[in-house]
Amino acid sequence: NLPNELYAFFAQDTWRVLGGLTLNVGVRYDLETGYRKINGVPDDHNNVQPRLGFVWAPFDDARTAIRGGWGLYVDRSFLNVQLDVAAAQNSDTIVIQNPGYPDPFSRGTLGAVTPSKTVIAVNPQAPQTQNVSLGFQREIGTGLSVSADGVYSRGRYQFNNRDLNYPLFPGGPRPDPTIGRIIQFGMEGNSWSTALLSGVQYHPQHGPGFGISYTLSKSLRDVEDFQYFSQDELKPQADKGPAANDRRHQVVVSFNWNLPGDIQFASLASARSGLPWNVTTGVDNNLDTQTTNDRPDLAVPGGDPLDKATYNANFTRRSGNLGRNVNRGPDYFSLDARLSKHIALPRMKVELFAEAFNVTNYVSLGVPTGNLRSGAFGQSAALATSAAPRRIELGFRVNF
Repeated sequence: NLPNELYAFFAQDTWRVLGGLTLNVGVRYDLETGYRKINGVPDDHNNVQPRLGFVWAPFDDARTAIRGGWGLYVDRSFLNVQLDVAAAQNSDTIVIQNPGYPDPFSRGTLGAVTPSKTVIAVNPQAPQTQNVSLGFQREIGTGLSVSADGVYSRGRYQFNNRDLNYPLFPGGPRPDPTIGRIIQFGMEGNSWSTALLSGVQYHPQHGPGFGISYTLSKSLRDVEDFQYFSQDELKPQADKGPAANDRRHQVVVSFNWNLPGDIQFASLASARSGLPWNVTTGVDNNLDTQTTNDRPDLAVPGGDPLDKATYNANFTRRSGNLGRNVNRGPDYFSLDARLSKHIALPRMKVELFAEAFNVTNYVSLGVPTGNLRSGAFGQSAALATSAAPRRIELGFRVNF
């Protein structure tokens, strides 16, 4: 049972100002009590979230709109953090650094063992994001409009992990040698995101219509999730790199056509550039007892990212110089289509339809395996998220 009370208050108002200007002002307040009730730490009371928006129609024809806004938003706490810390309060983790046995089937003497602890930050903050946007929309003909918006987001207090008993130099002793790792669930991560969203929409009263949108974006983070550890706890800024969901280019095209005989056709095509993927050595090069986050050196600048020879992992007592998530995975593409016909009957309406997903059966692979010790390094083990083989569905719907 996890007691977690949520309280939220919101107020908003809109003013129409002279000259075609409309202002929107709001404020929200959130309070969550899970941290205090589970782990005894203070509640986060400073979650006041103001926001401001505007729309301005500068011309009398009301066919142009300039819009923008700013807002501060906080996220809910991740309940797994409270549960993990609470579960760890009455247990110790033992890491055997130098076991004395040569193989699992012979007797040996265990090496020195030290317990590890798990704690939560003393003053946890709710993750917050500030968003700023500015853009315009213009109707340039009957049913035809264009738009462009610039968006900037800055995230703070993102969930991350830290080792409070981290060695002061690679391979060195821990500040408290009687304890192993002191894992702190904290909120010290950061994110940065910029995007340009552009689009063209055409929706006539009769005939085919379409929509085209293109997004150019860049998302950076120095953490990924609440279980994330930096490669080097003494240099967390070195982990700033492309976010795992960074989509640099994305295009979406939609098409619809109401044909004679109550027949409708619609399609949706989506394409984006590949997602980032990270390369790790699979061993503990910097001797911090972790084997999942050490990155190699870049041995061949400009080399094939799928070739192990591009990297060097034969070093110890330091961290590699390769950046985080510097490689890009395969591109993504999908084309869906739908054809339907409506039949009017007494007291009911029947719709017959055929739907096809991934019409071209394009294979959109996921990011490759990045562990240099894996025999599958550089190979994609699965399809990309939301990707699937071609699928065709036939069906009908009766409304009465």
